[in-house]
Amino acid sequence: GYFSLSFKELSVTKEVREHLTGSQRKALLGRTNARSIRAILLAQLGKDDNHGQNINLENILIEASRYAKKAQALLGGKLMLVECDCDELCELYKKHKFSYLQKDRLHQLIIPI
Repeated sequence: GYFSLSFKELSVTKEVREHLTGSQRKALLGRTNARSIRAILLAQLGKDDNHGQNINLENILIEASRYAKKAQALLGGKLMLVECDCDELCELYKKHKFSYLQKDRLHQLIIPI
């Protein structure tokens, strides 16, 4: 399996801020009324079926989370972010504990690091 990680500053719309509960808002945005969130972007996720049948999305996400924690120590941020354009893929990430945040150009789902 393979993946790439990058830093991304997420713009959070007023509608999203209003949709969050008080505890969610505090956890994501801090005590301020911040308009952006720092996140580690998980991208280019995939696998090559020719190299091992035991590789699945859960295994790749576990490894990506390990590296995201290392990246967090260097770059900051509280979340790992995935972006997808397909409802089916969004549902797959939700099954792995990602939460829907918003739709920008793509659907954005997050999970705490």
